[in-house]
Amino acid sequence: MVILLMIINVCSAVRQIKVFILFITFITGLTSVVLSEEIISKIEIEGNKRVEVNLIKVNISSKVGEPISKEKIRNDIKNIYKLGFFEDVSAQVEESDKGVVLIYKIKEKPVVVDLRIRG
Repeated sequence: MVILLMIINVCSAVRQIKVFILFITFITGLTSVVLSEEIISKIEIEGNKRVEVNLIKVNISSKVGEPISKEKIRNDIKNIYKLGFFEDVSAQVEESDKGVVLIYKIKEKPVVVDLRIRG
């Protein structure tokens, strides 16, 4: 009877150790995921000539101080295209000591400056 109680206590202790190890493994893995997220330190717009930067930035859901998200960047590019002023929009990410710099590179559609009708 005493031996049976000792075996039950040992099994219980082993179970507690396994749960503890599983918990530590989970927390360590979670911490590495959190630490690997890159935070946006700055957002830049390059290539605009006529369209105001503020109009473009209003259509961007990515924000400074937030973790970078591929999904948000894809949606930002779509939203910038929907403005109708651009023939090419791309995003580039550069590392910095404060986080990452998110750069939207745009190419505006050409504008007809002079129209002459002869005849």
